[in-house]
Amino acid sequence: MTNKVEDQQGFYFSGQLQSEAQLEENLMQQLANQGYSHVVIKDEASLLANLKTQLEKHNKTTFTDNEFAKIVNHLNKANV
Repeated sequence: MTNKVEDQQGFYFSGQLQSEAQLEENLMQQLANQGYSHVVIKDEASLLANLKTQLEKHNKTTFTDNEFAKIVNHLNKANV
């Protein structure tokens, strides 16, 4: 009898525990293999710039600064 367990995505694990660092590294590698790239978020400005880029990419449009300010304002209202 094997000691392998299949998860929902079909990945097999040998029953050994992974460290959090190993788990994170494996996840990052899987995402890179799927075409995702690593983005450095160093402050709120870079976070918002990345958000704008991703929203424009996935909605196949561009937002003016005023339009994006409205989006951010809407998102901030949910955090009150």
